[in-house]
Amino acid sequence: MVDDLGIRAEWTAFLGGDPRPLLGLYPRPTVITLPSFPIIPEGYSNCASIRVRYLTGPCERCFERASLRDPTRIDRDFWDRNNS
Repeated sequence: MVDDLGIRAEWTAFLGGDPRPLLGLYPRPTVITLPSFPIIPEGYSNCASIRVRYLTGPCERCFERASLRDPTRIDRDFWDRNNS
């Protein structure tokens, strides 16, 4: 995927601790869905406006917690469409 998008250098910098090249490609608020392997260093929150959200655990538990945070938007249909 990274090579298909032509962002190998930016992705490598991101995994190496510098998110600025990758963030520079997406100047507006953007959601980037990452595979499960990257662990985002704590320092990232100090160098850019980044919010990192990890969803882990059994699907039903994740759905329950997400729907509690935003019950008007995250219903079962929304969850199934975006997390299947």
